[in-house]
Amino acid sequence: MEYNIYCDETCHIQNEDSDYMIIGSIYCPKAKVQEISQYIKKLKNKYKIGDKSEIKWTKVSNNKIEFYTDLINYFFIEDDLSFRAIVCDKTELDHKKYNQTHDEWYHKMYYDMLKYIFSPNNTYNIYGDIKDNNSYKNFQKTLNFLRLNIVDSTGKTIKKMQPINSNESTILQMTDLIIGALAYFYRGLETSEAKLKVVELIQKQLPYSLGSSTPFGKQKFNVFIWEPNYDGRR
Repeated sequence: MEYNIYCDETCHIQNEDSDYMIIGSIYCPKAKVQEISQYIKKLKNKYKIGDKSEIKWTKVSNNKIEFYTDLINYFFIEDDLSFRAIVCDKTELDHKKYNQTHDEWYHKMYYDMLKYIFSPNNTYNIYGDIKDNNSYKNFQKTLNFLRLNIVDSTGKTIKKMQPINSNESTILQMTDLIIGALAYFYRGLETSEAKLKVVELIQKQLPYSLGSSTPFGKQKFNVFIWEPNYDGRR
């Protein structure tokens, strides 16, 4: 089967304000992308949100809370949508000790976030949000790292990895929403009643705490909390 993976990250720069970097993805069969996108479009129309208005964590507010709660509920109801993220506490970083640059570490974290999604029996197209003029070059570096680590030198498993504008994909926008909620939770923020409601809704859907790594076999919503002495088995 062919899958599309929509990735986004927050606070990945080493000296950025937040202590936590989160890289996350929502993935689904490529054949289901149009159907899922159409449903989200209908949901936006229901709440009188313009087609060109992007879904973003920064836009979550009391006057749009019903739309965002319906969107989160849809994610959990739709069997073909799955989410995986890695949460990294940047205060634990010691690049000198592990003989690595921050860029090298970032690519390792991208791999650790994605590696349990991949199966050699399937093919994958990976899309991420354009950040700047270096996005394409950075994505090719990440693609090369991923292919090397899953022994995919011919590109049979990972067909491509490319940046896109977030306005091109409502599923990518949904990724932004969920990793935003995770970042809000891990930073311990309580500045918005609406954002707290979204975080609480996600937590209510899960039989385990957002504050701990998800049991390995859970594929619908999987969060891995990275540790510096992590040995690659999770």
